[in-house]
Amino acid sequence: MGIREELEGRFGDSFSDSLVERLSHTADMGFVPQLVWTGMKINIIPDYVVYPKNVEDLIDLVKIANKYNVPITPYGRGTNRYGNAIPADGGILVDFSKVDKIQVDDVNKIAITEAGATWKFVDIAAQARGLQLRTFPSSYDSTVGGGVAGDALGIGSYQYGYICDNVAFVEMVNPKGEVVRLEGKDLAIVCGAEGTTGLIYRVGLRLRPFSPTESLVLSYDNFEQAYRGIGEFYRESIPAWHIQVRGPAISTYIAENFKASLAPEKWNMVVLYPSNVSSIVEPKLYRVAQNTGAKTFEG
Repeated sequence: MGIREELEGRFGDSFSDSLVERLSHTADMGFVPQLVWTGMKINIIPDYVVYPKNVEDLIDLVKIANKYNVPITPYGRGTNRYGNAIPADGGILVDFSKVDKIQVDDVNKIAITEAGATWKFVDIAAQARGLQLRTFPSSYDSTVGGGVAGDALGIGSYQYGYICDNVAFVEMVNPKGEVVRLEGKDLAIVCGAEGTTGLIYRVGLRLRPFSPTESLVLSYDNFEQAYRGIGEFYRESIPAWHIQVRGPAISTYIAENFKASLAPEKWNMVVLYPSNVSSIVEPKLYRVAQNTGAKTFEG
């Protein structure tokens, strides 16, 4: 019996080696010139695709891969822009779309979510219990497992830091096929490792009490003004949840295509904050605008 027969026998309908399935997992949202792929001489087409449903599937999958010395590549929603979820040497592509259960512990303010659940659905589940995410990637429909593996800054990071600054624990299957639970300093083993240290199975995400989000936009004519505005923003010690600065090109695109309250062809500072601190945030923002020559828009 070879690896194909063993995978098919173990995973049944959750296994595929069809060309369509394999090719559909060779790209993410990034653009990498063909010249780069050719120059790197890597094999981005997986030999097999497996859709695990539980932790037992992940354990057996790692053991089979070890038995045949075949590489594994975890794959969430393919929203990454840098090729992180794309195979480099064929092997087994692990699609986490069926590992997506979510529980909310409202007493401890933690969402216990499987790796394939999206941030959007975790947030919806949390809000149904009077809570919400502290921070999440700009790709709201990306997976929790992918977000932890990348450990980037995201929406809400101005107040709450990196994704993994808000992780209570991670349960993963390590390269030996063992389930390990990581907390505290041990989270460094998995956070930002891009799936190279194991397959993330379940994550505990810290939540915050729900509050409607409000926004205010400060618009500047040029970069120099925007730069001054950023300095004034920090000097005011504004308790905002999220801040981002959009340049003229992206501001125009968003304003025209999504009807956002941004000034086209301008530098726009977008500030998001919970409504329960609006009485503190807004006077400070209007003072920043007045001192730096910005026009303001309510979101």
